[in-house]
Amino acid sequence: MGQLVKVLIVDADLHSLSRIYLGLLDREFPVEASNDLEELLPRIRRFQPQVLLISEEMGRAGLNGLQRQLKSAGIFTILMTEPGNSPVAADLPVDERIEKPLHLHHLMERLSRLPVPGAIDRRDRRAVQ
Repeated sequence: MGQLVKVLIVDADLHSLSRIYLGLLDREFPVEASNDLEELLPRIRRFQPQVLLISEEMGRAGLNGLQRQLKSAGIFTILMTEPGNSPVAADLPVDERIEKPLHLHHLMERLSRLPVPGAIDRRDRRAVQ
């Protein structure tokens, strides 16, 4: 069924944040969420996510300054863009972009296929090497 990766969600839109967080949690992904950009670095240090799912609004406010930390930690960064706003986000240092509103089943498929070292195999819950 795939692998589980640790996901940190950062989004100012509480409705979107809650929907994604609860959807991932329900599917047993290790996940944390925040609507405060100030919490991003402390959460990265503590939770050590493999994937950062960040909204375009939050990304514009803080991703450029964090590029080095994200890359050195090996965090795969996915930017959630608003419909039609892609040119605004074109210069942000991300690995992938997906457009809101997110369809959870597409997000689950994408997350389960990421080539992330240390991801947890759903079948036996051991770290995948």
